[in-house]
Amino acid sequence: MDSAFDIVSKDKVLGKLAHHHRLLSIIRESSQTFLGQLNHAITIVDMREGVLLLETSNPIWVSEIKRYEKMVLGRLATILDNKLGKECPRISSIKVIIALKKPQYKGLDKKDDYTRNKEGSLEIMVASENKMKLEKGFVWCTCCGDILTDEKVCVFCRLEGKVI
Repeated sequence: MDSAFDIVSKDKVLGKLAHHHRLLSIIRESSQTFLGQLNHAITIVDMREGVLLLETSNPIWVSEIKRYEKMVLGRLATILDNKLGKECPRISSIKVIIALKKPQYKGLDKKDDYTRNKEGSLEIMVASENKMKLEKGFVWCTCCGDILTDEKVCVFCRLEGKVI
């Protein structure tokens, strides 16, 4: 009996889609092997016309992937050649996009994260956000006194070296 992949492969358009899906599945399953330690920060999005499209939420990983692009592509080529043989597509480059994700605060519930007060002025939204943070136990930064934080010193003061 034919597998679902074999049946779909007989149709030209569906066959291309099935092959593409199979290829992406192999790439995603093998990501730890060819990305190494970068795997934790990277999501494999797609592969089109020889370009592997990756996504990350931190811009620093874009430069890291570019630095190791030849090594990553070499490892991936070996994996695909072993699993697909002559059907192995040539992936010639990597493109990394930065995901635009909403900031997550430690100690806040997801339902509280920027979902309320979509209407109204910025002042109303900030006041509501500050009230909610105070209820959650956040405190004003001990250095600048301007930022509510879940630690004694806000991230801005820590980055500027203003820690007292």
